[in-house]
Amino acid sequence: MTNSVTNGTLTRQDTGPALWVYLISVVPPILLGVVIAAQPYIDPAELFRDPLSVAHDAAAKGECCHAYYGFVSQLGGLIWAGGSFIAFLAAAVLFSRRNTCKDWRFMAAAGALTSILVVDEVFQGHEFVYPTLFGLSETVVFAIYALLAVAYLWHFRRIIIEVGAGLLIISLTAFATSIMSDLFVSDELSWHRLAEDGSKLLGICTWTAFNWWAAFVLIARTPDT
Repeated sequence: MTNSVTNGTLTRQDTGPALWVYLISVVPPILLGVVIAAQPYIDPAELFRDPLSVAHDAAAKGECCHAYYGFVSQLGGLIWAGGSFIAFLAAAVLFSRRNTCKDWRFMAAAGALTSILVVDEVFQGHEFVYPTLFGLSETVVFAIYALLAVAYLWHFRRIIIEVGAGLLIISLTAFATSIMSDLFVSDELSWHRLAEDGSKLLGICTWTAFNWWAAFVLIARTPDT
């Protein structure tokens, strides 16, 4: 893959990410999820679920606690926070270079949307906070997030197409799989956690990779003034 910048415009036949970008954002979360689901030593739910939820349930059984509780959940939160930071940093760089409003606002919107999802993930927003404080069911919260995502996708559709939408499509598909598993798949099924939380981790990794790639493309085509 080769890029060239001419008069502030990134010119290449294919604006999508290179194969290695897909590989490092797709393969590791899939392998991690499969290994965790297949290993016989620790209940996969203790690694996939939020650590506070795991600790609460374990304490009720007199088994609390272990440092590995919520490993995947915590890892996902860190990766997501990284994606938010990347987007906001890119927005700041583009703004400082007097880039077009559309580009830096696109990265700022990506950072804001990612931050909302990070807060939900870390503080269990859709599971406990919003239902308890505001009486909003999980379905309503997911619907609000979906509307925000649709607004983001529609408003910035041209930029998304320019930088390449492959990673974003994978991410949204993974998130949809996770949400459907959460709402409609029984917790008693052995593959439930892999479908819900494994898909979520894949969505987080590819979403972060998309933010990184978009930041790279937009900054590369904007001259430093």
